[in-house]
Amino acid sequence: MIVDPAPGALVRDPVTSHVITTGTEVDEHAPYWSRLLADGDVVPAAAPAAPRASLIPSREGSDQ
Repeated sequence: MIVDPAPGALVRDPVTSHVITTGTEVDEHAPYWSRLLADGDVVPAAAPAAPRASLIPSREGSDQ
């Protein structure tokens, strides 16, 4: 699961003691992260936008 710290929250990784940043991947089954999620100290990260397909065909590999 990927989480972000809640606005104004300073959340540390229990293994490294480093402050987590936006988009930190955590073990969703670990009691520590489950508790922080339930308490609102971390929030699920917004899903990244899907890459958009280009409407212009690529000329890669053409002789022109």
